[in-house]
Amino acid sequence: MSHISPVLWQFLVKWMTTFALFPPEASKIAPQMDALLFFMILISLIGLTIVPFCRVILHTLQQERHPVAYR
Repeated sequence: MSHISPVLWQFLVKWMTTFALFPPEASKIAPQMDALLFFMILISLIGLTIVPFCRVILHTLQQERHPVAYR
């Protein structure tokens, strides 16, 4: 902590202890809704990575079979 000012350190400690990424749960189904949201985000991220990867692979395979582009 010697290279961080005490004022900045106090601010960071206070901010990290009071900062909440998610608000407190206000209902009984909130955990299930959070899980559903995270699942949908995960599926979207997987799709966003798989689709471009497959397109690059398929384009590379097509270029190997037909090196001259169709015009």
